[in-house]
Amino acid sequence: MSRRSFRTNAQAALILVVAMIGVLIVGAVVNWWEELRTEGPLPCVVGAAIVVAIAVAIYLNNRKVKAKRLAAAEAVRATWGDDICDWLIQERKWPSDATVTRIMSRLAEWGQGTCLLLLRKQIGLGMSADMVRASLGEPDALDNEDITKSGRKYRWIYGVPRHGAAYIWFKNDEVVRIKQ
Repeated sequence: MSRRSFRTNAQAALILVVAMIGVLIVGAVVNWWEELRTEGPLPCVVGAAIVVAIAVAIYLNNRKVKAKRLAAAEAVRATWGDDICDWLIQERKWPSDATVTRIMSRLAEWGQGTCLLLLRKQIGLGMSADMVRASLGEPDALDNEDITKSGRKYRWIYGVPRHGAAYIWFKNDEVVRIKQ
């Protein structure tokens, strides 16, 4: 499930429940007269009530989770700063997320601006290999490695080459070129 399609599994579940309600309503209308003559409206009403109860429970749970996530972001605002906390809230990220924790553990060393760029997965020239790794994770491939007297040159590949991969070239563990 892509990040752009559904932000959380809970949203996907809610959409599924809403779709089930729609199917249930259509089924109820189609079978209404038959059920009314044989068994009465009770099975249809009970089914609809169960589906609505599930949808309400999912909605209320999502509200609780959102409130906890907002509280967690606000708790780190004083140390991480407004921009980073606003990004956490906007992107629906938890401060305890592995990538967020990995990047923010280096806040004193890298600074707030660089940490925000890394959280947004925006890699720039001059960034270190550690910064890129903290933001994007381990590369899918490493190639073009060349060690000379002037230093070490290499390229990291994220994704599948020729299918939208990102290429990042390093010289002495510093980003010197990026191709997306």
